Amino acid sequence: MDVRNYTSNPQIAQQLRYFDSQVRNVALPNPRYLTDAFCDAGAEAMYTAIEKLTKDGRDRSLDCKFCDVFVARGSCKPP
Repeated sequence: MDVRNYTSNPQIAQQLRYFDSQVRNVALPNPRYLTDAFCDAGAEAMYTAIEKLTKDGRDRSLDCKFCDVFVARGSCKPP
């Protein structure tokens, strides 16, 4: 599952209230439910954090550059 903290920006949420509402009330509860179920069953849940290695983002992929996605080093925090 791909759930990104980067896209949960409070400033963006103010502009896209319906989208933010759907993300928080529909999309995010499902991965949390699955993660909790795996943990309750004794299965291992793993998380990854994808961030750039350089402060200026020069190591971004073409896709990230095209979409203007930049997640700076040190900005990712585990759930």
